[in-house]
Amino acid sequence: SEEPALRGSFAYAKAHKEELLKENAVLINFDTIKDLSQLTIVTQEINTLVKYPEHLVQKMENAFTQSSVEYKKRPLPLGATDGSAFAINGLPAICVIGMDSSKYDPCYHTRLDNLEHLDPAGLEAMKKVMVKFIQNWEQEQSKP
Repeated sequence: SEEPALRGSFAYAKAHKEELLKENAVLINFDTIKDLSQLTIVTQEINTLVKYPEHLVQKMENAFTQSSVEYKKRPLPLGATDGSAFAINGLPAICVIGMDSSKYDPCYHTRLDNLEHLDPAGLEAMKKVMVKFIQNWEQEQSKP
C-alpha cells in the first residue's frame, strides 16, 4: 500500500533539499507507467495545488516528440504524486503518468498494481523518451 499523504517523498525532499539544490537536481517522477496509449505529462496537480515549471514541461514534450512517442498533456485531476512533495519543497520536478487519469484505474494503489498489469511497451517508450531527455539536457548544459 502506498504511504499516505506522500510522507516518504516529503521527508526525503526536506532532508535532502540543500544537497539537491546544490547539485541542480531535477525530479522526473514516473507514476504507474501502465499503458502506452495513456502516457501523460502532468502539468499540475489539483489536489496539492502544484503547477510544474513550464520549461520542464516543454523539455519533456520535446523529448516525447523527438522520440516519436505519442503523449497527452494535462493536469492530474485526482490523487497526488511524489512530484508534488518536491515541488512544494521548492525543488524542480515534473511528473509523467501512464494510466487514464480521467477515470479511476483499478490498479492504482491496489493489489492489482503489479508487473502483471504493466504494458512493457509503455515502459520501453518511457525509456526511449528519458534517454532523449537526458541527451538534450546534457547538450544544453555543455553549451557555453
